[in-house]
Amino acid sequence: MAITSLWICLGVFICYVLLLSSNAIWHFCPKLSATLTGQIGDFIGGVCGTILTLAGTLYIIKTFNSQSKHSRKEVFETAFMEMLELHKQNVSEIKITISDNKEYVGRAAFPEFYNELETIYLATKDAITNFLNQDKSTKYDLFRNDEMLLTLSHQLSYGFFFYNIHDYVLTKDKNSPVYDITLEVVLRLNEDARMKDLKSLQRNILLGHYFRHLYNMVKYVDDSKETFNFHDREIFCNLIRSQLSDYEQILLYYNTLSPLGNAWINPLGEKEVDKMSLLCKYRLVKNCPFHFVYFGKHPGDTFSVENQVWKSQKEKFFETDLR
Repeated sequence: MAITSLWICLGVFICYVLLLSSNAIWHFCPKLSATLTGQIGDFIGGVCGTILTLAGTLYIIKTFNSQSKHSRKEVFETAFMEMLELHKQNVSEIKITISDNKEYVGRAAFPEFYNELETIYLATKDAITNFLNQDKSTKYDLFRNDEMLLTLSHQLSYGFFFYNIHDYVLTKDKNSPVYDITLEVVLRLNEDARMKDLKSLQRNILLGHYFRHLYNMVKYVDDSKETFNFHDREIFCNLIRSQLSDYEQILLYYNTLSPLGNAWINPLGEKEVDKMSLLCKYRLVKNCPFHFVYFGKHPGDTFSVENQVWKSQKEKFFETDLR
């Protein structure tokens, strides 16, 4: 349509130039000479030829850009489908055996991952609370705040879930109160009956590449701004989300509350969709179930700002209102 309009405009312009030239010739020069007509021809040829050359060049550039964009789209879509297939393979290869000697494969393992993480979180939060109640030192006052207590509980428990209680630390700074709290928590978890089968848990082996690949896939879509508009990118991310079960989305949410997955929700509390974090911009936990009993920080509270922003645009951040 744009090219057709360009040629029409050029045609009109050329006709206009010829008309002016014709009128001038007949008005001022009723008797034409070869010299005069030659000059007129050179003028018309020079002007029109330049314009046509320019138009041809612009057409070639536009065609090249169109073909280049089409090529980029094809490359992206091919790579995206390969990444999506690899995600499916990552899920299918997950296999765990828990204390009842029952084997869980693929997506069936994620409810078990959730149960393990919840148990570790509750034990960790109790350990931190008991320690703070016993040790009244003012250097721990920061963590007596409810919000900070929940934050530390999530950070430590997810690290323990991912790397086991003996290998994970939030800091190596021995002057930090977090260092002291972590040591005390580990001692208490070693004696907690709930942690009997979870002390040496190391789910990073199974979930590390799963979350890295998932993040890189969404980031790949988000980085395609020059090729796709937001609506198109949203469609691709909706396709990714459709591959995630409820428990996968819930586990992704808890992953974001730890330093290991913080990149998903940074920045948090952004009021412009374009500037939101990857998880919030593409609403990757949209299907978190309403009826679910969440431990620790509730998703509805964590994403309260983003939830309201999407509501103001007549869109849903969560499929059902979590509160």
